This record gives sequence, C-alpha cells and structure tokens, in this order.
Amino acid sequence: MRRLVTLVLGVNYSNYSEYFSGLPVPGIDYVYSPSERFTLVVGFPFTSVEWKPFEKLTLQATYVPVRTVKAKVTYEVFRPLRVYAGFDWDDDWYLRADRQRTSHRLFYYEKRRTGGIRFDLKHVGFEVSGGYAFDRFYFEGYGYSHRNENRIDLHDGPFVIGKVGVRF
Repeated sequence: MRRLVTLVLGVNYSNYSEYFSGLPVPGIDYVYSPSERFTLVVGFPFTSVEWKPFEKLTLQATYVPVRTVKAKVTYEVFRPLRVYAGFDWDDDWYLRADRQRTSHRLFYYEKRRTGGIRFDLKHVGFEVSGGYAFDRFYFEGYGYSHRNENRIDLHDGPFVIGKVGVRF
C-alpha cells in the first residue's frame, strides 16, 4: 500500500550553507506521493517535485534556499538510453590559504543550461552532456551580500562534459 502523506523531521548540520552555516538547523518536510508517478516534498530546508506525466518522460525540480535551483526533463528513448535537458543555478565556496580575514570565503556562482545523453548498463553508465554557462562570478567575503566587492566576472560560454560511472 502506498502512503499518500508523510511528515519528515530532521536536523541538518553543514558548514557549507547560505543560511545558518555551522549551526544545526531543524527541518520539516511534508512528502506527498499519491502514486509511483508523482512525489512532492514541501518544507525546509528544501522543496522538490518529481512527476512522470507518462512512462518515458520525467520532470524534476528542486529548490534549496536561497540560491540553488535545479530543473531537469528526461526522456527515455529506449532502455537504457535517455536524453535530458536542464537548468541549474548553483554555487560553491572555498577557504583561500593566507586570507586576511579567517571568516571570509572565496565564492563562485553560476547558472547553466544543459542537454545530454545517458546510457546505463547494469554496472556501467556513460554520459555526455553540454550546454551554456552564464552569470558566472567569483568574489571574496563573508556572504552573498559582499558579491559586489572584490568581484571577478567570467564570460558566458559553452561547456562539454563526459562521464563514466561504475556501480556495484
């Protein structure tokens, strides 16, 4: 029997977070899944949805506050070949050696439009993707509010990625 609604309580700890970095953050999510074809998770610290309007098509979207967005459309041409298109708004940060202020980090933000093809066998997967990265920049500071100080903007441009994965 499939459960329609589930309440998930938890605690999230991360020193890599745009909010409450380094502090334990309580989380609460409602999971609504009326069928194998639809799952909605609404709450904090993230919200996501996965929907299969028909057998070969999957739509996925995830939002993590404050600036992380992922959306993907996947079409199964035939088993095990799938093609996909997506959008990502993501970031990363680093602790630079010899920085003047120990609380400062080097941040990187970018947005990407991506398309690709994936071929999965039982224990090996192959993937080739490409797209366009835009709105890319680095800055050093305490948080996103410092994004206009000590900033380096990167040109928009295309990218290509190849992956081979092994599963056991």
